[in-house]
Amino acid sequence: MATAKQVLNQVKTTLDADATLAVSTKAYIQRIDLGLRRGIARADFPCIQIEPAMLTEAAVAYPNLDCHLLVHIIAYTQVFDIPTLLKGDANYKGVLDLEQDIKKALGALFPTLGLTGLIEFTFPRTEFTISDNVAEFPVRGVIIDMDCHYRTTLDTRT
Repeated sequence: MATAKQVLNQVKTTLDADATLAVSTKAYIQRIDLGLRRGIARADFPCIQIEPAMLTEAAVAYPNLDCHLLVHIIAYTQVFDIPTLLKGDANYKGVLDLEQDIKKALGALFPTLGLTGLIEFTFPRTEFTISDNVAEFPVRGVIIDMDCHYRTTLDTRT
């Protein structure tokens, strides 16, 4: 069995530990945060923000509930050359690189992310976006919707 909190923490832990993203050495991603941020400093790009979006529950067989936690994984990069901002180059990762690297890091642990109670996850929708409230131009982002299907118990929520 699992909880929404455990699932959210496991998504962050998985991204933090991925060798390609390398938060610990700051080789690529500069920071991964739980929750949305505004006014990000230029030195903190590229970055990832993980935000819970929606939770649905269905009673399958008492006392078990099947839950779907929709998580927004939002990554931003800032590069002044617009084609590079999109597709990257030898020196910078573009927004398309961010999308692929995040999905590869999480997909390497499909279907459970190594979490007991997580049944499977999918990426039902990915949106590429321009955000003015995160930082000054040029910032490009990707929003990856991650549907995490897990099981919990009705009475204890564990």
